[in-house]
Amino acid sequence: MKKLVILFSSITMLSCSDNHKEEMITILQTADIHAYLNPHSELFVENDSIVFRNTGGLANIKSLVESIRQENPDGTIFIDSGDLIQGSGESVHSEGKIFPSLIQAMNYDLLIPGNWEVIYGKQVMLDVMNGYKTNVIVSNMYHEADEKPIFPPYWITEKKGVKNGGSLPIMTRKFRYDKARVLVKG
Repeated sequence: MKKLVILFSSITMLSCSDNHKEEMITILQTADIHAYLNPHSELFVENDSIVFRNTGGLANIKSLVESIRQENPDGTIFIDSGDLIQGSGESVHSEGKIFPSLIQAMNYDLLIPGNWEVIYGKQVMLDVMNGYKTNVIVSNMYHEADEKPIFPPYWITEKKGVKNGGSLPIMTRKFRYDKARVLVKG
């Protein structure tokens, strides 16, 4: 069985300066939100027992992220690692098109497409992800006609004089669902 692989490496480099002051950089990451706008019951295994807890919801995530950002306002990076727009009824009915304004309000610094970002087709994915108006990177998604990258393969930002870079996000075409494989084409 082929598996989807998303790799993300983060590199933090101190800027050359005379003071060599230590700085705290906070990196927050979400993944597999699957379009859950509201909290929902989720299965967890704790102490070898199955338990269900309410989790998620974009408003809850935003509140948590904002409280952490207040602790380190100039040194926080917020990333989503994919599978954001597919899963809820709202997403299905809108083909993910309700998400750009919501994701803009979340204030992500960087987004990486996952295998479910292509579920509504390449053009919808491009429209939705470009509508976020934030950085999107992936190393191996290309336009079929000219083989140019759909998004840049890396990203660099500076927080508190510290350069931070992300590279190697790979969304593979080799995943299980035949229909999704067709949607990646192009």
